[in-house]
Amino acid sequence: MSVRSWMLGIAAALVLAAGCGDDAAPAQTADVGTVDTSEDLDTDTTESDAPGDTTDGDVSAVDTTASDTTPSVDAAPDTTPSIDTAPPSCAGVTAQPEGVFLARAQSVTGELLGCDRALHAMAGADGSTLRVHIDAFDRLEPLTGQVTAPAPATLTLRFTDLLGTVLAETSGLAAGDTADLVLDRTGEFFVTLESDEPTVAAAYGIRVGCAAGSDTDGACDREYTRYPIVLMHGAAGTESFGGLIDYWNGVRGPMEAAGYKVLVDAVDPYQSSDVRASQWRAHLDGWVANGEARRFNLIAHSQGGVDARLLTADLDPERQIQSLITLSTPHRGTSLASIADGTLSNLQLTSALVDAVVDGLVVLYGLDTDQDVAAQMAALSVSGMEAFNDATPDRPDVYYASWAGKTCSLINLICQANNGGEIVNPLLSATFAALRIFEGDNDGIVGVDSAKWGDFRGTVGADHLNEIGLGITAPGYDPEDLLLDEARRLQAMGL
Repeated sequence: MSVRSWMLGIAAALVLAAGCGDDAAPAQTADVGTVDTSEDLDTDTTESDAPGDTTDGDVSAVDTTASDTTPSVDAAPDTTPSIDTAPPSCAGVTAQPEGVFLARAQSVTGELLGCDRALHAMAGADGSTLRVHIDAFDRLEPLTGQVTAPAPATLTLRFTDLLGTVLAETSGLAAGDTADLVLDRTGEFFVTLESDEPTVAAAYGIRVGCAAGSDTDGACDREYTRYPIVLMHGAAGTESFGGLIDYWNGVRGPMEAAGYKVLVDAVDPYQSSDVRASQWRAHLDGWVANGEARRFNLIAHSQGGVDARLLTADLDPERQIQSLITLSTPHRGTSLASIADGTLSNLQLTSALVDAVVDGLVVLYGLDTDQDVAAQMAALSVSGMEAFNDATPDRPDVYYASWAGKTCSLINLICQANNGGEIVNPLLSATFAALRIFEGDNDGIVGVDSAKWGDFRGTVGADHLNEIGLGITAPGYDPEDLLLDEARRLQAMGL
């Protein structure tokens, strides 16, 4: 019998003795350390005493290092979670794809999954103060190695412009806190959220409003669109005539005073839309590069609407154009251009001669003299626009709307009464009469039916010049009111 077997037998006897009732004789304690085992000691060398030890039966003197078959700690599966005492870290913080737009008074929720940051766009009017409310910021799970209840998570909220320049930053924010940004311009800004402990996974809820304290001067009531409004001029137009009269006369100032961001520039006044659309593309690129905007709402008059349609369809690979509203644009051509194009041919006037005459006129405005009015008229003719429409489909992701202008002859009192007292400008009386023959109702340059495109909003009592504030407008029409109303519609649409 081995020493181990003999000891297990004695242990079993002791357990049985201890399990007896109260009447049982007290168990005798065996002094294992003094039991004589010399008679039954196994002579197996693997369980013998270590060299130098006695073999007198004293179990305490037996070396069992080689004979102990009890599984070691390392051999058993370790189910105790290991605790990493080193603080977790990130190789870098990754920006999530842009989240949903943070509109006023709407709550937005999301998650930070660790080592990342969330980004949302928001917008407001210059002079106002945007206040972001942290409605929630809760851990989704404790940090690695965290064995006690975690402390409340905090975050850093950062405001940046469209070029990534940091405008304001606040750390240590928790649920219930706020952060403010005073706006020095109208339009879009970004807000990013990043956990103060980068590896923390957390759920967040935020909303934005106008800080009440900034409304002492009505700043919270200022109006804005998410994307700026680009005013695009028509044929024979420019940003400003000789620096004295704006093409969009009396319109831009009131819109900006209300809070809207308005962008205006010029392209060649006497060129086809192929040329002009490329020039508009360069203007948009410049505004993007300067951080003025990343997307645009276009409002275009006359040929400017044809430019805008071509720009939107063929020259906008980044899908920056979000809406296009046209005012008296010849979407189906104008008979005046067809007449001009045919007249040039019948009289055998060369395009070079016509261009020379036009160049002489535009010098008065200080404009570029490299013009091509023949190409312009051909493109805006009825046949030219038929070809254009076939080759230039609308984009499904862009909102298209249109307005038409309608003017009246001096003697047509019924027309005047129905159109706010509108009477055609004497400069357009001849073209108005000609278009009445070919197209019916018109504004002196473009027929009402030709001006309809997309979401047709109706007619205004104005001729082609009055539509943009040039000349004396009728009592029933104000171009400022028209464009302000359209801007408000764009704002309501989230554009």
